[in-house]
Amino acid sequence: AVVSTQSTGRFCRCISILIPTMKLLESLLVLFLAIPTLQVTLKFLDSPDGEIGPEPCALTCSGVSRYNETGGNGWLRSWTGKAFKRVDIKGCGFATRPIVIAITNGPDVTKHCPSLRMQMVNYEWFGALTVEDTNEIEMKANKCDVYWTANGFNCLH
Repeated sequence: AVVSTQSTGRFCRCISILIPTMKLLESLLVLFLAIPTLQVTLKFLDSPDGEIGPEPCALTCSGVSRYNETGGNGWLRSWTGKAFKRVDIKGCGFATRPIVIAITNGPDVTKHCPSLRMQMVNYEWFGALTVEDTNEIEMKANKCDVYWTANGFNCLH
């Protein structure tokens, strides 16, 4: 049998195109098979509302409320004389009241940012009240931001 160099050249070009395409398909197949093992499970034993939504609706949302925010989201003086901050979590889209954990943090280790306790947690915001007798002026001067994480559900059924 006689093989022409013209058809052999065309065959080689076709193979050189097919091999990278097959490697890409093989890589995508491996990725799709690995995705279920990369899932993170968020398990709730209880919630503030007493309702546990379905697992696909479980949501963790986090953020930072800055010390220099103004208006209703700025550091204010509470009726107890301690510093209070309203933290907006509306962007998370919670359908239930979430479980919220928050701390304060500032850029200077020599300036104190006190512990917080959460108050009035609801779907769209929560209140952060200083545990220690610290006022809003000190919180702003010390540049105390609120770092928070909230866990809840963005649907119930």
